[in-house]
Amino acid sequence: MMTKDDIDLIVAIGTLLVAIFAGISAFVAAKSARETTKAVSLQREAIRAQSFIDILSYERNIRFSECMDVIRSLEDGECVDYEAFQKNHPEKDRQIRKAIDFINHLAHLMRHGYVTPRHFLTLYTPSIEVCHKKLLGQGSWLEGFRKAAKSPKYYLNFECLCRNLENLWSGKEIRWPDSQIQMSKEMRV
Repeated sequence: MMTKDDIDLIVAIGTLLVAIFAGISAFVAAKSARETTKAVSLQREAIRAQSFIDILSYERNIRFSECMDVIRSLEDGECVDYEAFQKNHPEKDRQIRKAIDFINHLAHLMRHGYVTPRHFLTLYTPSIEVCHKKLLGQGSWLEGFRKAAKSPKYYLNFECLCRNLENLWSGKEIRWPDSQIQMSKEMRV
């Protein structure tokens, strides 16, 4: 016959075994969570690496350096009358659009976290600075293009990247332009 002390001992041993099992389960769960986090991080880096390779390929395909040569060669005030510039220099205008499209796409990728600024700042800062100087501001190519297109919304991310380059270099967060699209409740999932 078991005494009260024997029953207490069996209960204590059972409680200890349950606690040990719970500890082991918690350890295994934590290790699994850490491995999952590491796998997600590796997948994110793989996506960024692929994005980097794709961007470099896109740059070569559009002949970005030649486009930038056109932008660097623009005289001050050459684009003040955008419609005349577009009519008299259609090839220059196409080259400028290619460069701006490229930088705008790059800005979108940065904005949404597919690439980090550090991946591209060393490569494209000189080009972005030239675009800022030659294509933005009063009487600029961008202002004329927006007027001709009858929309101030073209190339907002390009403009934001150009104007905030120093903030990106210093690691500060920048406020990217947000669209004015109002989503219905059904779309906000």
